[in-house]
Amino acid sequence: LALSSHKMMSVQNLVKHLDACETMGCATTICTDKTGTLTANRMTARSLYAGGRNVQCTTAGESLGDLVEDTNLGDAVIRTLVCAMSICTMDETVLEVDSDDKIIGASGNPTEVAMLTLVHDLRCSYRTIRNSTAGRGDVGLIGERLNEGKQFAFSSARKMMSWAVPLDQGGMRIYSKGATEVILDRCAYEAVPEDGAGDGGGGERESLDMTPVVTQPLSSQTRETLSAVVETYAQKGMRCLALAYRDLPPNTNLDEPHANILNSDGSPANAVETELVFCALIGIEDPLRKEVPAAIQQCYEAGIDVR
Repeated sequence: LALSSHKMMSVQNLVKHLDACETMGCATTICTDKTGTLTANRMTARSLYAGGRNVQCTTAGESLGDLVEDTNLGDAVIRTLVCAMSICTMDETVLEVDSDDKIIGASGNPTEVAMLTLVHDLRCSYRTIRNSTAGRGDVGLIGERLNEGKQFAFSSARKMMSWAVPLDQGGMRIYSKGATEVILDRCAYEAVPEDGAGDGGGGERESLDMTPVVTQPLSSQTRETLSAVVETYAQKGMRCLALAYRDLPPNTNLDEPHANILNSDGSPANAVETELVFCALIGIEDPLRKEVPAAIQQCYEAGIDVR
């Protein structure tokens, strides 16, 4: 027993009563907490559906950003995604990055932290995108144009959030994110990869302009596919969000209510938040720690059940 207690101390497990080692040797079941014990206690984007591609992480520690880079989704679609996630998030949500460009901390809304982390994994800086976007950035010369943008805040009645920013060629672009059932109902088109689109691999993405991507009408068959993807993500315990955008002509009234479409509480929807272009579905979850699968397998091999 003394030898066992000494061995347990080497793994920082202090035994105050020697007979506890004998009791532990007879254990048949381990009851454990999940969040922060088996999982990383950090909401992370683990799945993405865009442009007809369904990209999913299958192992602990796998990077969704790397998997997306390996698809032929196309740089134009990825640019639109990272702009949507960077612009249509709250200022209170931030990432802390060290001199080696590694994330060392984060604060704010956990779901938005997961989205900004995906932006980082796709070799983009959300801060650069925000600070270089008129109507969104609040520093330097761009900050002088902050009042040209407009935020449509999230609420339980709307179940979505949007941010409208001016385009260099005139007009505005509005980015939206929110509950899948709300966003998909308001989408009339979808963004698709260009013919022959590459994987966008290489160095840092420097070109983050908001030029239009290739779009096509959102068919009933595609809607059925999206609903099936949402259900699959939900069955895996993931929180699912949808991203969309719309380009608006000059002099559009951003406050005009829609004549027919209503919010969840029955109030009129904003007209500019309809006829959207669907960009992506994102599945977010708190993933397992890298060492957990092997540890649980060892328990099973020793005849110990984990609950």
